[in-house]
Amino acid sequence: MAKSESKKVVISKKNYRNELRQKVYNLAGVSNTKALKSFHVDFKSMDFRRTNNWEKAFKLLKGLENFDEWRSSPPEKYREIFAEIDQVSNEYKKNVVKTKKVLERLDTNIKKLSEITKEAKGDVESLKKETPISIPVLLPKKKD
Repeated sequence: MAKSESKKVVISKKNYRNELRQKVYNLAGVSNTKALKSFHVDFKSMDFRRTNNWEKAFKLLKGLENFDEWRSSPPEKYREIFAEIDQVSNEYKKNVVKTKKVLERLDTNIKKLSEITKEAKGDVESLKKETPISIPVLLPKKKD
């Protein structure tokens, strides 16, 4: 193989990888490999210096895109299942919001209780330090 032919092969491989990389970034909506790795769990272990990993990422993202398209208008037998999944998912989200609110109120109440406890401990300490005051009380004399 002549030098010029081998250079063409290298250049075309680089162009292919660059085009593939751009397609993957566009599908994921990111602009660098760090963001891409955080986009999907499977991407974390991939070495994106290798073309085959870009190809795997592209296939995975394309599959996700195709699933989303299919999910928007699924066959009749899946519509009921997806409707139920959506309903359960929405209920779950509502419950998560409620739980967060309850936990926030609980946290606020714990802080208030902690303040009251500190105040009570301070009152107890001050009462312990106080010297008792004796007040003489005259009792009536007994009649014999």
